[in-house]
Amino acid sequence: MSLLKATRKIMLSLLLVFSISATVISLGNACLKNEKAITEKACQFVFTDGKLNTPKENSQNKITNGNESERIIYVTTDNESDSETVYKNERSFEIIESKYTAAGTKFDNFYVKNTSSTDINISELLNAKLDFTASYDYSPQVLIVHTHTSEAYMDTDAGFYYESYTARSNDDTKNVTAVGKAIADELTLCGIGAIHDPTHHDSPGYNGSYERSMETIQKYLEEYPSICVVLDIHRDALVANDDAIIKPTFTVNGKKAAQIMIMSGCDSEGVNNFPFWQENLKLALKIQNKAETLYPGMTRPLYFGDFTYNMNANSGSLLIEVGTHANTIEEAKYTGKLLGNVLSQVLKEG
Repeated sequence: MSLLKATRKIMLSLLLVFSISATVISLGNACLKNEKAITEKACQFVFTDGKLNTPKENSQNKITNGNESERIIYVTTDNESDSETVYKNERSFEIIESKYTAAGTKFDNFYVKNTSSTDINISELLNAKLDFTASYDYSPQVLIVHTHTSEAYMDTDAGFYYESYTARSNDDTKNVTAVGKAIADELTLCGIGAIHDPTHHDSPGYNGSYERSMETIQKYLEEYPSICVVLDIHRDALVANDDAIIKPTFTVNGKKAAQIMIMSGCDSEGVNNFPFWQENLKLALKIQNKAETLYPGMTRPLYFGDFTYNMNANSGSLLIEVGTHANTIEEAKYTGKLLGNVLSQVLKEG
């Protein structure tokens, strides 16, 4: 009788092993087949205390800065194919979350970093009226473009990145196009007519991007003379020591958002066909001030320098960096919504 019991135990154990193996194989095959239910999610199988755990259940696998990882994660790439990338034994690095505010000259509730050879009167420019007046007749007032359209963001707030991570994507739900859409949507809700152009000006490459985006801008300015503001929305990249990357954030209503950096150029020598750079700077200062009034911590120091970057398109042209390659797409889109509200109020006040 004892021999029969022992035999039964052995058979039950073998059945349990086969059952677990079949589960792992089934889940693994589902991941590799890229089924919709697991698209963009990590498929990781870990045994803990005799149980098969999913990634959500296994909270002990966070990778530390620069350490080798033995786990395998399958993730779907964002290119046109549905191929998958396997990160095996790949190094990962830290993401440093921080808030950047104090640098350069402080005025009221914000900072200006002047790298040009030109002195500026911040108070005078900030208190002067804009040289244009926004209309509320449903005609386009704001044009939003992207010179480097493929600049993208992270999917999740993981706290680390893999060494093969590249923050470029032609998927418009993951790059700066999604941010531009959020800005345009909010402007529309606020009664400001907005056009958002999603053209990929950095295709086939970065060379010639600004020339191509200027062609797009000029086309719209000719077609819609009512446009008074042109925003070129980018995504920045900040790298610290030891390959760590920096994620600038602020919080509004308990929700994290990506900090912005407004760029405004000048042409004090008059050699870059940029005669109205002070009008651009006036708009930049008003946006900076209003952003910090409504959403403290939203802005990094305003960057003023000897550059053009298509800001000579009209007297309301600015380049704005929304977050860095360490921010998530949701943080960047939230900032887009907030920026749309900021700009609408600046235009209403004039």
